[in-house]
Amino acid sequence: MRELIEQLREWLAQQMRRVPQRGEGPHDDVEQDPRPSVAAPRAPQPFGGEATVVSVTPQDDVPSVIGRIDVADDSQVVLIVPRDSRALRQATAWPHIAAYVRRAGISLGVISPRREVRTHARANGLVAASSVAGLRRARPRSRLERRRATATGMLVRLGVFVAAIGLATVVACYRVPSAVIVVVPPSEVFELTAEAVPNPIIGRSDAVRGIIAVSSIRRDVVTVVSTATSGTTEVGDEYATLELRFDNEGVQAVIIDAGTRVATEEGTVFVTDEDIEVPAGESAVVAATADLPGTDGNVAIGAVIDPVTPLPVTMTVVNRTAGTGGTDQTVPAVDSADVARVNSIAPGVLERLALTALREEVTGGRLIEGSVTASIFRATPLQQLEEPADAFLMEYVVVASGLWIPDGEAAAYGAMLIREALDDDRVLLAGTTTVTFTESDEAGGPVQLTITGLVAAAEVLDDLPGAIAGKSPDAAIAIIEERLAPAETPRITITPDLFPWLWLPRRASSIEIRLEGPTIAEES
Repeated sequence: MRELIEQLREWLAQQMRRVPQRGEGPHDDVEQDPRPSVAAPRAPQPFGGEATVVSVTPQDDVPSVIGRIDVADDSQVVLIVPRDSRALRQATAWPHIAAYVRRAGISLGVISPRREVRTHARANGLVAASSVAGLRRARPRSRLERRRATATGMLVRLGVFVAAIGLATVVACYRVPSAVIVVVPPSEVFELTAEAVPNPIIGRSDAVRGIIAVSSIRRDVVTVVSTATSGTTEVGDEYATLELRFDNEGVQAVIIDAGTRVATEEGTVFVTDEDIEVPAGESAVVAATADLPGTDGNVAIGAVIDPVTPLPVTMTVVNRTAGTGGTDQTVPAVDSADVARVNSIAPGVLERLALTALREEVTGGRLIEGSVTASIFRATPLQQLEEPADAFLMEYVVVASGLWIPDGEAAAYGAMLIREALDDDRVLLAGTTTVTFTESDEAGGPVQLTITGLVAAAEVLDDLPGAIAGKSPDAAIAIIEERLAPAETPRITITPDLFPWLWLPRRASSIEIRLEGPTIAEES
C-alpha cells in the first residue's frame, strides 16, 4: 500500500507539470472560485490532471472519511482504502459517500486492493480500481449504463442456468438411473445336510468353521409352586367367658362402655359385653368374652388385672369367676416336610414354565429348547411353619434364558453353505433357501441342519445387462423372455422414481439382474 501511494503521488506530480493548474490559463488575471458552488454540482469526470490524495486509516468511519474529502483542495479526489479498513468494507457506507460527492461536484476515484470495496464503490456510480493505471483507464458509468449492465448480467446468468439445467438433465438420463430386474428362471431343487455350533457371541455366522450366529433371550417370570400340607396344629374353636368386677375408689361415678378391653399378665384379652355404671366408692360386675377362641381363655379367678382400654386411675378390675367354655381343635398345618417337597418339585416346574415363556417371546425364529435355563432369583414362602393351611405355597421369581436362531440368520447361513457346494455353472436363486434343524441331545452341542434351495444355470446372466441397456422396459422383457423362458413375467424397477422412465439405464453396470424362485420359501 505504501508503494501504491508513492506511485500515485508521482503520477499526480507528472500530471501537474503538464496540465494547467486550477485558476490558470488564458485569463490569469481573472480571479476564479477555487471550488465549484455546492448549489450547482457538476457531473464527475474521468481522472486526469490535478487531484488530491486522501488515504483512509483503519480507524476512520464514514463521517470521518467524508470530512477528509470535504477539506480537499481539488474537485478531483483519489480515495485510497487499505485492506484493513473495516468501515468502507460495508456496502451501507458507500451510498452516503457517493451522495455527498455528487452534491459537492467532486469526482471521486477509489483505489483499494479489496474486491468488495471496489464492487461497492462501482455499484454507487464511482470510479474504482486496484492500481493507479487502472484508475486512469476507468470512467464512471451512468445510471442507464449500470441498468443495462445489470440486465445483461441477469440475461447471461439466466442463460447459464438454463444451459446447466439442460446439461444436468442429459447427464442424469445417462448416469443417474439404476434398474433392478427380477427374473424367475427355470430351476431345480438342491439339498444338503450339515451341522453347526450355535454361538451367541460372534457377530456373523462362519460357514467354514461351522459356527452359526444366534441371539440370546431373557425374561423374568413370577410363579407359585404349591403342595398339600402334611402337618397338624391346634387352633381355637370356642370362646371362653367370665365375669369382671370393676371397683371405683373415686368420688364420682364412672361409666364402663361395652367393648372395654382388659388382659391377664400372659396377654389373654377379654372384652366387656355391655355398658355398666360404677358408683363412687362402689363396685359393679359385667360379663366379658375372650377376643380369641381356644383354651387360652380358660383363666383362673383373679388372673385379669390389667386394663387395656384406658380407665381412670381410681378404677381397678379383676375377674371374679374363672374363664370357661374355651375349646381347641386340630387342623392341617405347614410342616417342614412340605417345604422340602416344594423345593424338590420346583426345578422341573420352573424349567417347563421358562420354556413356555420363551416360546411365546420368540417371534421370527426358532428357539433352541436345549439351551433354556431357569435360574431362581428369589423364593418367598407364603405361609410359615406350623401355620394352619390346607396347602403350602412358595412364590418364585425366575430368570428364564436361552438361545434362538432368527429366520433370516438361518436362511443366510444355509445360503452360504449351498453357494460353497455349487459348481461355477449354477447359481442359487435369492429367497429360496429353507432350513430345518434337529437339536443335539447334548446341552450346548451342535444342531443338525437340512438345507434346501432352488438353483439355476449361471449362463442365463451372460451379457444380459448389456443386451437390454438403453432399451424400453417392454423391449427388455421381450429379450429376457426370448433368452430365458422364465416361469413368470420379469419385474423391472427403475430408480429414482421421481418420474416414469421410458428406457432402462444406458450403462450395463447400472442394471442388476436378480434371480428369484417362483415362491419365497419360509424356514420351518
